[in-house]
Amino acid sequence: PGGTPIGALPRRYERVVEDRLVARFGREWYRGEDGDTLRTVVRRLKSDYYAGRTTAYDATAVLAYAVYHLADYYAAVGYLLEELAESSLLPRRLRVVDVGAGVGGPALGLFDYLDDAERHDRTPGPALVDYHAVEPSAAADLLDRLLAETPQNVRATVHRDTAEAFDQA
Repeated sequence: PGGTPIGALPRRYERVVEDRLVARFGREWYRGEDGDTLRTVVRRLKSDYYAGRTTAYDATAVLAYAVYHLADYYAAVGYLLEELAESSLLPRRLRVVDVGAGVGGPALGLFDYLDDAERHDRTPGPALVDYHAVEPSAAADLLDRLLAETPQNVRATVHRDTAEAFDQA
């Protein structure tokens, strides 16, 4: 973010995911049977997704998904936001509704990009974000924990109901 290439997912987010992996699988979660389980789950999720099948996200699937996608989605949104900022199309005050937020890679990238842009005077004025995630799966637990690591200019709410539930309210 802020005009520089994105080298890695910030350590504060990595630590949250690692802590969950270690709690569930132990310190060497990436080796042996546990590592094989995570890789198998990722392959199943990707296969189901590309075949148009419904996917279920239990605690293991959420962790596998986070290992596989959190960093790349975080980075991808940073590059998109840079293009928007260069064209003066990125407002400093945002209200975001993220339906199917998953573990929040794009949201984390957005919050950090805006925080970084403010520090580097790329877009003057404080960035304020009112963020609402709609995530009914087990990913909401990890998302909640990751959002606790975001800058203070973010007001985040995770809604654990489906989007259809809002139509009935």
